[in-house]
Formats: sequence, C-alpha cells, structure tokens
Amino acid sequence: MSVLSLLLGLIIGSFLNVVIYRLPRDQSLLWPGSSCPHCEQPLKWWHLVPVFSFFWQRGKCAYCGQPISWQYPLVEMTNALLWWQAYSFYGLSSQALFSALLGSWLLVHTVIDWQQRLLLNKVNLAGAVLAVAHIFLNGEPSWTSALIGAFLGGGVLFLIAFLYPAGMGLGDGKMALVMGLWLGWPQVFLALFLASLLGATAGILLGLKKDQIRGMSLPFGPFLAMGTYVVWYWSDRLLNWYWQVML
Repeated sequence: MSVLSLLLGLIIGSFLNVVIYRLPRDQSLLWPGSSCPHCEQPLKWWHLVPVFSFFWQRGKCAYCGQPISWQYPLVEMTNALLWWQAYSFYGLSSQALFSALLGSWLLVHTVIDWQQRLLLNKVNLAGAVLAVAHIFLNGEPSWTSALIGAFLGGGVLFLIAFLYPAGMGLGDGKMALVMGLWLGWPQVFLALFLASLLGATAGILLGLKKDQIRGMSLPFGPFLAMGTYVVWYWSDRLLNWYWQVML
C-alpha cells in the first residue's frame, strides 16, 4: 500500500501541475488536453507519464526541443511524498485521504503564490469544501473549534492586511480562514506562529545574502502552508512547546 500511495500521489501530482499552470490563467482544467507551452503541440499519453517522461525526454519537449520546467517532476514527486506521508501516518483510512488532499491543496497554493504572488479564491474555496467534508465525515475538529479557528485565524491576517496592506494581502487572510477550518482552535494560532517565524527567518537570511532587507518581498502563502502541514501532523507535541514559548 505504501507503493500505491506513492503512485497515486504521482498521478494526482501530474494533475496538480495542470491546476498550477491553468488556474491563474483562467483556463479550463479539462479542455483542451495538455500541450507544449512553447510550440503548442498536443502531447501524447506517453509524454505525460509522471516523472518518467521528463527524464526519458531529457527535460525537453519531444516536438520542439524546448526545455521543460523542473517544476513538473518536482511537484509530482513532492505530492507523492505527501500522499505517502498521509498513508504512513494514518494507514488506510478516510483520515489519510483527507490528509493527502490537504497536502495537495497546500502544494498548489505554495507553487502558485511563489510564482504569481496570488492566493486564488478558487483554491481557497476548494480547500474550504474539503475541510467541511472532513469535519462531516471524521468529526475533527469539532464545529465549534473549526469556526472559532476560521474566525480568529482569518481575522488576524485580515486585520494585518487592513492596517498594513503593503505587507499582507487579503488572500493570506482567506487562506488563514480555511486553515482554521482544517486545524481548529487553538492549532491555527500555532500554524500562524510557525508561518511567521519561518517567513521572518527566510526574509532575514535572504536580506543578509543580498546585503539588504528593505524592499524585499516574499510571498507568505508558502510559509502558511508549511505551518499548516507541520501542525496537522504534530500539533500536540508542538502545542506544548508553543504555550511554553508564549507564556
């Protein structure tokens, strides 16, 4: 089953690449079929085998020879690991399936925000629908915890965006709202704390590398995703540490 979870993750990862490319461009996810972004030649099924096709074609289009972005195999392999992690942690269960879907949702947000500086409403809506389905089917978190988490998690970042629009966008607040539905209260605050810590650390390191901190701009979505992912799997252990730090 571990191997099957990896294979399924690879297949889903291939579809995530379609989502990542087409959704910011307002293109259909189903039609037309995949084609080379350079020569626009329709691709055959053997050009689309996750990871394998990329290396078989030596990272180039089979028609025009233009390089294929490393994003494609990296997204596929990352998603495979996310799905394997979900199965390893929860076994063959609905909790494992929702954990895998959460990982894929976070991955899509991460790549799109890193490339486009966008946290799309459609991606947030999909995440909210999955979170609600998870609560209905698994009863976790409780509705009270989820609604409080959504209200407070989203509210904090909406307030920051209102007070400091140059440093925080409304998309971050919407993503935090959905994070609250997934994680509940108080786990969502731990995720926000970790995201802020990771984002600040990355900003300082990048600033030191460039010998300047002012004027830098890092998308916050990837750090929100990392905070959510860590808390999803290791919240109990981290909450004890979090309250020790905060108190």
